[in-house]
Amino acid sequence: MNFAINHEISASREAVIAAMINHSYYEFLGSQVSNIHAPELLVVTEEGNLVTMEVRYAFAGALSGPARMAVDPTKLTWVIRTELNRESGSGQVTMTPDHYNGLLSCSGSLLLEETATGCTESLNGELNVHLPLISHTAEVAIVQGLRSHLKDEAVAIAAFLQLPLP
Repeated sequence: MNFAINHEISASREAVIAAMINHSYYEFLGSQVSNIHAPELLVVTEEGNLVTMEVRYAFAGALSGPARMAVDPTKLTWVIRTELNRESGSGQVTMTPDHYNGLLSCSGSLLLEETATGCTESLNGELNVHLPLISHTAEVAIVQGLRSHLKDEAVAIAAFLQLPLP
């Protein structure tokens, strides 16, 4: 399933990237969003303009009956790897499940584009669930959850950047 998600963030691209590589941001994010536990920033590397980060997420919501028959909610954890060019704001994103390898694949392109009031986050990608009979339903639900999460995260990043520095 192909998807496109766009959100406005009330902060500059550089400020958004600075938040995305800050451990404190993910602790804050965990208190601002539903359906996931506080994410864990695992890796950050910076080489010239290229920033690479890996963040582990864990599902904290409720699953429907058919989904609960196929997966254990406590094993719904995944790592999102983002490779982002600071100068262009463009990059690549991949989502890798910690469990159930082969049942889900997701990757896409990310663009943080400067605007007059901050930046626009655009994520265009492809998500595939490989479960007979429920693949499409699961893909729709996951993309809806991703869309909702990114909307909440856009608000959370702006709020985090307004907090006083420690």
